Amino acid sequence: MCGIFGFLLNRPLAGADLERGRRATARLHHRGPDGSGEWMDLERGAYLGHTRLAILDRSEANAQPLSRASLTLTYNGEIYNFVELREELEAAGHGFTTSGDTEVLFTAWREWGPAALDRFDGMYAFALYDGARLHLVTDPFGEKPLFWAKTAEGVYFASEAQVLIELLDLGFAPSQQEVTSFLALGYLPAPATGYPGMEALPPATHLTLDAGGVVAQRRYWCPPAPQRCGGPVRPLSEAELDRIHEVLTGSLARRLRADVPLGLFLSSGVDSTLVAAILAKDLRADVTAYTVSFPDGADESAIAGGIARRLGLRHRVIDSRENEDWRDTPGQLAALYATPNDNLTVMAVRQMSELARSRMTVALSGLGGDEIFFGYQKYVFLYRKRRHYRLLAPIVNLAAPFDGALRRLRAWRTASQLLRGCDGWRYLALKNSGMRELLEQLPGVEAWACGLLTDGGTDLAFRVRDFDLHNTLPGSIIPPIDRGSMRAGLEVRTPYLSRDLIETVARLDPRSFLAHGQKEPLRRLLDRYLPREALYAGKQGFVFPETRYLKTCPDQAPEAPLAPEGFREQAWRNRVRPEYGRLAIRIALLARLSVPQGAVETVSRKSP
Repeated sequence: MCGIFGFLLNRPLAGADLERGRRATARLHHRGPDGSGEWMDLERGAYLGHTRLAILDRSEANAQPLSRASLTLTYNGEIYNFVELREELEAAGHGFTTSGDTEVLFTAWREWGPAALDRFDGMYAFALYDGARLHLVTDPFGEKPLFWAKTAEGVYFASEAQVLIELLDLGFAPSQQEVTSFLALGYLPAPATGYPGMEALPPATHLTLDAGGVVAQRRYWCPPAPQRCGGPVRPLSEAELDRIHEVLTGSLARRLRADVPLGLFLSSGVDSTLVAAILAKDLRADVTAYTVSFPDGADESAIAGGIARRLGLRHRVIDSRENEDWRDTPGQLAALYATPNDNLTVMAVRQMSELARSRMTVALSGLGGDEIFFGYQKYVFLYRKRRHYRLLAPIVNLAAPFDGALRRLRAWRTASQLLRGCDGWRYLALKNSGMRELLEQLPGVEAWACGLLTDGGTDLAFRVRDFDLHNTLPGSIIPPIDRGSMRAGLEVRTPYLSRDLIETVARLDPRSFLAHGQKEPLRRLLDRYLPREALYAGKQGFVFPETRYLKTCPDQAPEAPLAPEGFREQAWRNRVRPEYGRLAIRIALLARLSVPQGAVETVSRKSP
């Protein structure tokens, strides 16, 4: 895991360019505290920088950028199946001078070109310069971030947005559509960032650039959509469960490859508990489990501790009150993300990572299990209410002219909230519980909402899950894990985010994941290791309680650009109520991002 930076200019490099490149690369030191390197082609205007977090082959022989013949690579991430790929490449006649994954990635590109991307099991963002063009690539799920910007003199890229914002003096100037999108979703789907001229590279993307800008862009993989199924729905067979278990175990085994200590982030939920069980019972891994406690929120630490004891794992609890960063929550979010994202989990992950870093360099996580295995309660709700959506929604839409009079009836208010409008609106109503009327104040929201979900013959539950896989997972769920952990130089690996696993799940009847209880297939797998009463049914994960901050705020609403005044005032006035709290955080973050970025770098610099 590392930090990468670089640029390709339309002129030869001068000394000032090299100094700017070095300063920008050094800005990523927290992502790669074990070393740094640079490569440049002065005549062609190319500069590549790298900061290293040494996980595999920690020797200097594996330092980056890696340059041979006409190719130069700067790479952030891990190729977990590098052992198998190396054997295949050696059989094809390639030799290796290192034992890590960087040289394997480099050699695979030389052997197979962009087709190598279909062979990788990993998380990565890398830049490859071929002497004329710059290739920027992201992993299938968007686990590793990559931002890029075009200027009059060339193109720039970096692992974190803050580097480009500072280097190019970019100002936060979101469009009205971006503000509407953020206030409704809590994040901006890629490529939007809120900074004109800078884009986030979407997952599974191969972007080819020259100094003038984009030459080509392609998406090399998409998560497969759930298949359409008819007839009676049945539980998954034991053979199908065995196949899921086999693929997940293989994914986890590959993610144990490291030359540094490993640990586990453990909640009381099914996803991370199943990972813990496979680690302890099948793979016999020697790891410590870590859990964050939230005494004033949903605290899972006691239950997680009980799970760890049953599995024979060491366990440590980290108290979220051990620092005071929550007192400036918008400043922390602005400094950690630099772009609009309301996911407060980043604060807990950063704190947990800082405290765990002295004991491990790699952490395993259950991230992605909810998206892969239809685990969120909203999917169950939409599936169980699918006939209501199919049959009652047309009636509610027809009665829309009488909505004002009918809202005196509680049942109608609920039906109007959840069923009125297009499927995109229904998704937003479910995501922002009870806030539909407030969201309707956002400019342009109607047309934007109705473009959110793809058309198709599958039930709304499956299309919402598709939206989450393509947008919410890379835009909202993954960034707090990456930004929070990498602030402490800690790598987080996610066995559920495997192409093999999601393609295995996609071949099964999707209804079998919802019809018999929330995440029933994973619970049945977990039954092989633990009694069900060991789990806490109300699992929350590492969810930072926003009311801790909101209770301390002044009563006057912050000045958030392009947010309607009525929206701001109502959300802020009711900010300590659960349904309004996240909207209030979004308003506060918009206001904070509007302050010049040099003024919001408030993340504490504690030693791990």
